[in-house]
Amino acid sequence: MRREAWKIRLVLGITAASSIALIPVAASATTGRSSNASSHAVSVFTPLGNVVGITPTPDGGGYLTITDEGWVSAYGDASFASGEVGGPAPVVGIEMGADSGGFWTVRADGGVFTIGDTAFYGSMGGKSLNAPIVGIAPTPDDGGYWLVAADGGVFSFGDAAFHGSEGGTQLNAPIVGIASTPDGHGYWLVAADGGVFSFGDAAFYGSEGGTQLNAPIVGMAASTAGGYWLVAADGGVFSFGDAAFYGSMGGKSLNAPVSGIAATKDGHGYWLVGADNGVFTFGDAGFYGPTFYVP
Repeated sequence: MRREAWKIRLVLGITAASSIALIPVAASATTGRSSNASSHAVSVFTPLGNVVGITPTPDGGGYLTITDEGWVSAYGDASFASGEVGGPAPVVGIEMGADSGGFWTVRADGGVFTIGDTAFYGSMGGKSLNAPIVGIAPTPDDGGYWLVAADGGVFSFGDAAFHGSEGGTQLNAPIVGIASTPDGHGYWLVAADGGVFSFGDAAFYGSEGGTQLNAPIVGMAASTAGGYWLVAADGGVFSFGDAAFYGSMGGKSLNAPVSGIAATKDGHGYWLVGADNGVFTFGDAGFYGPTFYVP
């Protein structure tokens, strides 16, 4: 099993770039722990920041995780090339390209950074924002991407068309994520209170808005079958439309809050990731790590 970890070199004052400098760091393995028949986890201490996202390879044979300090870990068949990045703001998202030859990262100041063969189409780095950026979603053909801010503002680049936003709207809770429809002609936004907002050809299948939640929603993933999942910080998963429920970590003891969710390509499973780099798998989502690395 291939496991790697890299640190993205920070260059202060740069808000966007088309390449990344990746520095390998020494390995110190930990052991995965099976938490139930359909999920796996590992207790991991992350001195290099809190994990904020997970993104799978197109074939589902691996995934990347990233911390708010820019540390990337690769598992299974996940791989990436080198380049150069910068910006002092924390990382808030990561997305793999459709051919797994690279990935994008986005920072809270709107800076977008490309690694490998993913293209740079623009960013909000260096521009005035009403609220920090909280997520990124690429188009299915890798020809563009959307950024979303905590106030619901949406920024489109490349072939990602603008279909509307919640910018300037009074929200009950901040936006925490964005997900593209399978054809790339629309997107959903999700708020911390579970409210879902649909744009373009994104159908509304329901939400947790107005529901008493045990923990705030922290992420969203779209199903290729039509529908979506929401995940809460306590590991609870909420499924809507044709997105089937395959299990969750809700009600279970966690060493750190869950911080992200990613769906398998066929929509028959999903991964959750914790702030401590623990990974939980459900449905047909494979478990490939983590093994965490420290310098």
